[in-house]
Amino acid sequence: MDTLTFKKVPNLNDYYYTVTLTTQGREFLLTLRPDDNYSDMITTAEKRRQYETERKRKEELRRLKQKQEEAETERLYMAELQMKYGSSNAKLIINGEVRLGFSETMCEEVWGTPYDITRVTTQLGTTEAWWYGDGNVLYFQNGKLVMIQN
Repeated sequence: MDTLTFKKVPNLNDYYYTVTLTTQGREFLLTLRPDDNYSDMITTAEKRRQYETERKRKEELRRLKQKQEEAETERLYMAELQMKYGSSNAKLIINGEVRLGFSETMCEEVWGTPYDITRVTTQLGTTEAWWYGDGNVLYFQNGKLVMIQN
């Protein structure tokens, strides 16, 4: 809390006032002559305190609104995933987990687009290797995840 304290201190020539202003945990000492306008100083300090209070309030409201928007976006994304892939798979995708049997689209929802894809086609079908950073590779046969290499 902001405080403003006046203390009259004797000086050699005249009396001066020492003013202590404490704001946001920092203390400021001001020495003023008796003819200085204290009301202007008090008004300025009060306006500054009000400005800081209002600024903090607006920042907190902005953060709260942003959190609400993020929560709503996540809720809508979760609902979309549940409709596409079912509840249990949607939870895995939201948590960043891939499972054997996932489709290519589901894996892309989780890990994004791979930086490289290699394909091999045989009588048994097509095998793809999706290469990600850090040595992670996903292997698909006929569009289904069959192996995860970390």
